[in-house]
Amino acid sequence: YTTLFRSVLIIVSGYLAMTLFFRTIGCLCPDFDYAIKFAAVIITFFVLTSGYLIQYDSEQVWLRWIFWINALGLGFSALMVNEFKRITLTCANAQLIPSGPGYNNVTNQACTLPGSVPGSDIIPGSRYIETAFTYAPGDLWRNWAIIIVLIAAYLFTNVTLGEALKWGAG
Repeated sequence: YTTLFRSVLIIVSGYLAMTLFFRTIGCLCPDFDYAIKFAAVIITFFVLTSGYLIQYDSEQVWLRWIFWINALGLGFSALMVNEFKRITLTCANAQLIPSGPGYNNVTNQACTLPGSVPGSDIIPGSRYIETAFTYAPGDLWRNWAIIIVLIAAYLFTNVTLGEALKWGAG
């Protein structure tokens, strides 16, 4: 149940952070047309830099800063750690090299999944996410704490801009 609780906590926190972020964008824009244009561009950057399509280490250095203000990326990282640190992956025969008839001894084979060790068909989930995504298992609560800080920052910005900017509202 703790894994489920952590997952729900991260999802709800990420949802709240993204909602407040886009409400802040709405406060900055004079009308809906501008807001939807900015939101479309920003959500594209957020999805691209979240770590699912392009991993953090594979991103351009000048683009990596977006990850740290991106609740999608921080939440994705925390959810991956939450799920994979508790499981063990096992390679199927098709994922072992060399494979085929006559290759029955796993000590002379290697698995093609990231994080594998030659001679073993078992990969700990934490080693898999460290190798494939460069997510450290200890970063789960750090990423959640950053999401909470983003919630506070976006809430403050939303309230401040909502009071300061009127854009001719009636």
